[in-house]
Amino acid sequence: MSKKQAILAVSFGTSHKETREKTIEAIEQRIREQFPICEIRRAFTSGMILKVLRERDGMHVDNVTEAMEKLARDGFTSVTLQPTHIINGDEYDKMVEQAMKFRKFFHTLKIGRPLLTESADYEAVCRAILKQFPKLKKEEALVLMGHGTGHFADSAYAALDYRFKALGADNVFVGTVEGYPEIEDVRRQLRAYGPRKVILLPLMVVAGDHAVNDMAGEEEDSWKSLLKQDGFETECILKGLGEGYVCSAYLQSGGKVRRGYTTGSCAAAAACGAAQALLSGGEKQPEEIRLMTPKGIEVRIPVENVEINPEENRAVCSVRKDSGDDPDVTNRAIVCAEVFLRKEAEPPVRIDGGEGVGRVTKPGLACKVGEAAINPVPRKMIQQEVRKVMKAFDCRGGLDVIISIPDGKRLAGKTFNPKLGIVGGISVLGTTGIVEPMSEQALIDTIKVEINVAKATGVSYLVLTPGNYGETFLKESRYMDALTYVKCSNFIGEALDAVREKEFAGVLLVGHIGKLIKVAAGMMNTHSRYGDRRMETLSAAAESVGGSRDLTGRLMKCVTTEDAIGVIKGLGPEFEARLWEKVTADIQSQMRGRTGDALWTETMIYSNQYGYLGESAGTEEFLRRAKKEKGE
Repeated sequence: MSKKQAILAVSFGTSHKETREKTIEAIEQRIREQFPICEIRRAFTSGMILKVLRERDGMHVDNVTEAMEKLARDGFTSVTLQPTHIINGDEYDKMVEQAMKFRKFFHTLKIGRPLLTESADYEAVCRAILKQFPKLKKEEALVLMGHGTGHFADSAYAALDYRFKALGADNVFVGTVEGYPEIEDVRRQLRAYGPRKVILLPLMVVAGDHAVNDMAGEEEDSWKSLLKQDGFETECILKGLGEGYVCSAYLQSGGKVRRGYTTGSCAAAAACGAAQALLSGGEKQPEEIRLMTPKGIEVRIPVENVEINPEENRAVCSVRKDSGDDPDVTNRAIVCAEVFLRKEAEPPVRIDGGEGVGRVTKPGLACKVGEAAINPVPRKMIQQEVRKVMKAFDCRGGLDVIISIPDGKRLAGKTFNPKLGIVGGISVLGTTGIVEPMSEQALIDTIKVEINVAKATGVSYLVLTPGNYGETFLKESRYMDALTYVKCSNFIGEALDAVREKEFAGVLLVGHIGKLIKVAAGMMNTHSRYGDRRMETLSAAAESVGGSRDLTGRLMKCVTTEDAIGVIKGLGPEFEARLWEKVTADIQSQMRGRTGDALWTETMIYSNQYGYLGESAGTEEFLRRAKKEKGE
């Protein structure tokens, strides 16, 4: 099954080749890195710039209408428009109007947001810009030149100026060329503040004509000239927002389909940054960590802060968690790594948890009792990144790494950690290093598109699996070659509805026992925030096939279903077979209750530790027909 996905990066545009490469193309490359399965295309909204490029350079760039026509003609099923616009102004409105005319040609059409849209965007941009000027002195001022507009969204510039002041940056000012605040408003504020020097920076994606002429030009009405007339020493930085840290903030604020990175990736990045700072003697204090995740996707994680104490052979680095568009309680949380150098070379790297990282108190989890709740994959990532740094600096001793999440104890109260026996904080998780976007409606729409595409390609027998674990099980099993499958995340019910609506002949639900036991209890959205009756449901099923009250008590004390299976295994294969027959029958019954008699439903369950567990009665016949459909 294939689904053609594209992201159309839409910019106002620029006629300057060098700045285009540094900004627009840099942003497009970042998008390409985050979404490797998507084809990235370009469109400009400025007719004037498109004309200049065509007539002067012989270069054709599509406008939005042309780009959408080509995407429809080339057979893309899922299209996302990601603007590089600063505000929700005329250019953005025009883009939306033009794009929506093509809605009927795609299964999914999504439109991202400009840089300054939500309240959090303003703070992210402010912090990113301030990070570029860590040595800005009180006798210096930073003036940002925005474009400005007659559109009501012009208020964004004044709001941004206010946000700088709220963050304590009293020496940062925002003005516009064609809106409010005007340069005269900025001049009046500067005279009141009284800096010695003023640094001018364009608040635009590219440092184009406005930056070169209106800001930094030699004419007497340029901003540089006017401020010189006021007696200020001036410095112009011809660098657009598409460069450096603001590019990172742009991607973090801009799109509605963003991946994020896990707490595990954050911990690994922070550990890498602290190790670099410590072993370089403070000479190397990274502003950004580039990290290759287990999923094979490189992420760039901005560094919030680095502290070095040479006397204690100690360094601390902190990063901020970005969950993308996933509704994650840890989003925006600070993750810190404290690294100590010791003389003993063995073991090379020791890892432990500090403030806000939970401790395991019950068996059955990925970490041993007494250990910090830092799961195996994040531990491996931390080890790898720190050892790379040690090798680069020829470190002769060993390093101790302490991961802490200052707000972790509070955040843990919003998770199931206390019930799982993880106390004192949250877990450091992540199997892929990447957080996939989980905006519910967007994800449901994507699932439906995949189901539609499968139907359109002639598939009659479809497999649903919740996520990465199910996908891995399928790939490693004998069933894979005979299956066309769709990952449905927690949205079991919505996926079954879509399969029934498209009139498939049959559907096989394949998933981990910990997820599908919830379906046996009638939960069609298996996300933990909707409830957790795993042990209750499993215990009831065990009792119904002859399990004792003692068994019920033992199962109810288990932290995970993996732990519970270990208990069940001790009762022998006959009891286990009866139990899984009961569980799969219950799952199938709930599925049939959702879909009715029009759809053939089967299910298969597995365990990460023990592998295949069981399947419903008709699964073998389902697989036989699926193979036959594929001509096997």
